[in-house]
Amino acid sequence: FNNAASQAPLVKPPWRVLLEEAKKRNRTEVTASYCQLATIREDGTPANRTIVFRGFVPGTNSLYFVTDGRSEKVKHITKNPAVEIAWYMTVSREQFRLSGEVRMVGPRYNEMSTLGKLRRRAWADLSDNARNGFAWPDPGSHPVSDASEFNAAESSEEIVNKNFVVCYLEISRVEYLNLRGTPQPRIFFSKKGSSWEALHTNP
Repeated sequence: FNNAASQAPLVKPPWRVLLEEAKKRNRTEVTASYCQLATIREDGTPANRTIVFRGFVPGTNSLYFVTDGRSEKVKHITKNPAVEIAWYMTVSREQFRLSGEVRMVGPRYNEMSTLGKLRRRAWADLSDNARNGFAWPDPGSHPVSDASEFNAAESSEEIVNKNFVVCYLEISRVEYLNLRGTPQPRIFFSKKGSSWEALHTNP
């Protein structure tokens, strides 16, 4: 990403149009922003967890989420950036599966760069409790730390915690399935250069 690229006119691919319409239909559901991220462990086995959709990187079609740089998922992505997100909208009964590679934005990014500004904005958008979590003891460590270490942890809104990481997904493939109707619409979207191809299939 660079400033010139971010200012170019954005063309939304058809899958994003479907996704944004689905989000509107499910806007009354808090869970409509929750999706599942699958990564690959170092031993080759899959790992899955729920993440929160934070939006699209401005000027792009890359969605982003945030995480702790000490987390297991960061280790997986560092080793193998290929991931898939599964996203089910309960009200409209629509499912999206988005595949691609994740790029991570951590403290080494200049805060005046496009991605550095995104990281700072994403940090400011968090609640105080969410920000404090990045100052907690290392996640997954053993034995469990004393409760006082968690209660005393604080992170300032003005200073982005070094453990705070923004992850954005460069999407190359999307599968859309609508569970309403007969037959149920199912479409595969594949990126070809700067354009997208759509393939309608049986559900």
